Amino acid sequence: NAMFKSMMNYIHRVETILFFVAVSRNADLTLHLEAGEALNKMFFAMDRIKYKRLWPRYIADMNDLRTNYPNTWRELEAGNISVTKNEIPFVSVGADHACEHLNKQMKVRAGLIAISNNANARQRFFMAAPALSCLSKQFKSQFDTDIGNATEHHDLGQSAVKGEHDVIDKIKTAILSHGNPFAIEGDQLHNLITHAYVTDEYVSQILNIDATGQTLYEEYVSERINGGVSLWAPVKKQNNKMYMSGNKKASVKLRDKTVDLKETKDLYGRLMVLARSNRYIDLKQAIGNYEFTLTPRALFAPDGAMLACSDKSKLIHLLEKLGTAGPPDDDQPQLQDASSLQCDAETMNIDTHTDEDRNRKIALVDGMVVVQKLTKKPATVVTVKDLSEYSQSLLWCFQLPRPSSRW
Repeated sequence: NAMFKSMMNYIHRVETILFFVAVSRNADLTLHLEAGEALNKMFFAMDRIKYKRLWPRYIADMNDLRTNYPNTWRELEAGNISVTKNEIPFVSVGADHACEHLNKQMKVRAGLIAISNNANARQRFFMAAPALSCLSKQFKSQFDTDIGNATEHHDLGQSAVKGEHDVIDKIKTAILSHGNPFAIEGDQLHNLITHAYVTDEYVSQILNIDATGQTLYEEYVSERINGGVSLWAPVKKQNNKMYMSGNKKASVKLRDKTVDLKETKDLYGRLMVLARSNRYIDLKQAIGNYEFTLTPRALFAPDGAMLACSDKSKLIHLLEKLGTAGPPDDDQPQLQDASSLQCDAETMNIDTHTDEDRNRKIALVDGMVVVQKLTKKPATVVTVKDLSEYSQSLLWCFQLPRPSSRW
């Protein structure tokens, strides 16, 4: 079962990351090195260049402290591998994380926004900010108002635990809505959400990516840590294919260009890839009768993000043109006759615009403003269609004369 093995490998990788976070919270030096050793295969398999180059060196140097610098080893083993500010268990943080806490005191509440370019003013600010923070902390300690009197971890509270269970239930529901990946038989892999299948040549590479990373890590240690190869020698990328990078591609000719389409969550790209390999797919019928996105492309991007309107100012120029243009006719011959008569009238300086044209009005409604004012909508508005009908009913409440209005 390829899907079962792939999902279990993913779970093991997440457990490895959580294991490293847990040992940092507990300030355990031995487990810190053990968890760091387990992370190496992920760095090499996923082509994290900086980590795969320097992390093995860090693990080796930390292990050498036991024999070369025993005093430093005992100091770190006593719990000083992490910074601990409270006696509550599981609250220690790494040194870099603790430095960010100190930086927060410098940034104060509003942050370092529009700071002065005067060097003396900046120096006074950076000297005064920590002093003011210490004064505030000492003042709060006199009245027992300082935060830090908790007796248990904040994630063990009833509301936090309930929130975690709710999130887990939502994740399980979302996964099961696309099918149970652990119960799928066969040797093929597919994306859990889009159901886009991975090419067969990349299936074994994805399933064995952890073993590949471990082998690359052992070779790196033997060559650069224990061998004579320089640590700064070029590191080769493996380019291991995953679910997104291993999708099929198809080339489609568009006028004088050739466009490469990839089988991703874009339904049109997936359809074109399938059409290249399956002659029974009727593109005309599929494109004419089915939508390719869950949201309207006029308002939303393919990933679901709303498109920002940046050219509203152009609308006023179009409205000005409508004020000078005459009303369109339905019949084409009449258009030709009207244009010739208009040309003759212009040469004779005759005004051809009627009173109806001069009194024509245009009503412009900003739909987004109407949507934002829907703070109290009726209970019948449940779907997007209901919201559309309710919004249209609000628009007609303006009671504008329909024949002389344009929307």
